[in-house]
Amino acid sequence: MVDFTRGIWDQHKLFLGMTLQQLDDENRHHRLTADSSSAGFWLQHVSESKLALMQLFWGIEPPVPIPTCNGAHDTGQAGTADEIRALNDRINKIVEAHMDTFSAEAMGETHDTFLGQMTVSQMFGVMIYHTYYHMGQASLALKKGKQPSALAMASA
Repeated sequence: MVDFTRGIWDQHKLFLGMTLQQLDDENRHHRLTADSSSAGFWLQHVSESKLALMQLFWGIEPPVPIPTCNGAHDTGQAGTADEIRALNDRINKIVEAHMDTFSAEAMGETHDTFLGQMTVSQMFGVMIYHTYYHMGQASLALKKGKQPSALAMASA
């Protein structure tokens, strides 16, 4: 991984790690509304989606199931807080191992993707953007959300 990309990746891991440290087995169920996904779902999704994007961009089969991807809705399939953190660590190592194979020249190579022609750097940017988008949702759910049972009572 080139130095610039490594710097972005290290910041990504730092900020996601800070959010993951706030997660516990009670607040992982917090949602902003009864219809929204939980904090735990979003945090598991951002990890699993890195594998889904690697599959879409580079044809790499995910080595673990990705139940929160491909249009999945939150039905309680997210793991415990410790399981989500461990999954994130494992997936980050997989992404790093793959990204470390790219030279500076390879980062500029163009590939056909489901989003059209993109460079490897742009594909990496999509992965980071997607993480931050859903990490924001998870952070709001952790800070302002409520348990599903409390939301159901409030709407009754």
